[in-house]
Amino acid sequence: MLFGIMILFFCGIALLWHLDPQPASPPVIEASFLLGYGAFFLLCSLFFLSARPARYPFWDGRFFMSLHWWLALICVAFTAAHIGLFTLAQPLVLAYLHWGASPPMQAGFLGALAVLLCWLLSLTRPLRAVCYQNARSFRVVHGVLAEAALLLAAYHVIATRFHVNHFLKVALLLAVTSICAITPIIRRVVLEAPVARRPEQPHGQKRRKVSVHLALIVCAVFLLMCLAALGFETEGWFSQGQSHP
Repeated sequence: MLFGIMILFFCGIALLWHLDPQPASPPVIEASFLLGYGAFFLLCSLFFLSARPARYPFWDGRFFMSLHWWLALICVAFTAAHIGLFTLAQPLVLAYLHWGASPPMQAGFLGALAVLLCWLLSLTRPLRAVCYQNARSFRVVHGVLAEAALLLAAYHVIATRFHVNHFLKVALLLAVTSICAITPIIRRVVLEAPVARRPEQPHGQKRRKVSVHLALIVCAVFLLMCLAALGFETEGWFSQGQSHP
């Protein structure tokens, strides 16, 4: 169900590709935008596919933790590549790191920092034990950092107005961001699995083998993120082609 909601969101974004097309930038900058949008959509998916088990499908917590961790790793990689390519094409972007820079660029930098902290501070169990007093403190800190990363990234995407230059696109991105922000609360109240009782396991099997499902979902989400991000970039290429008959 959650995966279906994600598909609807990104298909809705794809339907707005043709609205108010923007001329394409140099290839390196366009590649940077592509990676940036991919990182944002991937960050949105992490709010749907959290690290906690759900009633359906009844996969154990380790599956969800692995899925969440790998998607977060891809999000961090996309974010780093987005910043690296844009800095390579426009070295003056480093000037945006000081406090006098424009708020949208500061928001992008702080959002990237929040994403990185979320991932780094939850790499391994021993590291979590050192950084957090208990599981509840981890959930609170991790959740606050994640919400901050989402809101800062959304502001960065909308306020910079690169390919998001139509009010319908802005409205859709605001809707996606709002729903993603409240999804953890909905999951906790409605979908999370009770831990007191679990179905019987076959003899000799302590955990269901879900690695195939994990690989398929990661690949599908990765493809969805790339297609959704490519949609924003394609409008620029399409516009450039239209202007040269």
